[in-house]
Amino acid sequence: MAQQNVRRLHDDPAFRNLRPSLIYEFFAVYSRFEYALKKSPRYLAGWDGQDYPKADWSQFARDTQNDYLDAVGQIGSDFERAVQYVLRDNPPKLETVVGTGTQRRIEFVPNKIPNAPTDWGKVIKYIERARNNLFHGGKYYPAPYDPTRDEKLLTHCVTILKTCIRWRPALERYFRERA
Repeated sequence: MAQQNVRRLHDDPAFRNLRPSLIYEFFAVYSRFEYALKKSPRYLAGWDGQDYPKADWSQFARDTQNDYLDAVGQIGSDFERAVQYVLRDNPPKLETVVGTGTQRRIEFVPNKIPNAPTDWGKVIKYIERARNNLFHGGKYYPAPYDPTRDEKLLTHCVTILKTCIRWRPALERYFRERA
């Protein structure tokens, strides 16, 4: 059944430039990572003063800053190339409302830098943005559009998440456990 749904996704024009298996992998890795963060008391936060659980990605970025610096310093590694792509070469765009009145519309604005004190914090915010764009955002393709961009972006986000989960053994255990 799941395989049938993945095949149907491939036929959907909204996802025509993404491999269904990559969409699935990205959501699976991202959701397990977020689950692991929420399972850890250190990275469990409330949502706007409510009891609704929220993963504290910013705290994770602060705690793993030195791990990031070590990993990104390995020039030519998959992690370093992934960070370069997400942070500098082609960061996810921000879905934004532009125009006024009846001319209001959604556009993806390039390179609007997230509010984060470090490059690593920005990478984490960009991965969250990629997830939000894919999950919540409509994909509007104004010309010119590079059809390989989204595929590369999701691939690099998965590489980053799979690397940095190993930096905290307790989080990696939560990531791998059955929910």
